Amino acid sequence: MSASISASISPSPVPLDYLNIIGSSDYATPIYINDSSDSLLIEGALEVQGQFYIRRVSQSAEPTSGEDSDKIDVGEIMIWRDSDDGKIYLIYNDTDSDIKKIELT
Repeated sequence: MSASISASISPSPVPLDYLNIIGSSDYATPIYINDSSDSLLIEGALEVQGQFYIRRVSQSAEPTSGEDSDKIDVGEIMIWRDSDDGKIYLIYNDTDSDIKKIELT
């Protein structure tokens, strides 16, 4: 089953930004982004600490699957800059179909 999802960010009366995911009841849980602590709060029950960003590496070899700093873990999204030719790629390591990449132009 595939679902069409859109997201919107709107101000909230509390010091949190509210991320509202629209399009399916499967995605009805609100996600709050805390401006002051760089953490995510999901329905008040789960808090994820740390910054939310896509990791970037610059190296000549395409990242392979793994957990080292020069590799891409399963389920991870990464930006890779090929240091040989300067091209930049968006890479995703899928559980079932291995590493997929798209050149960003």
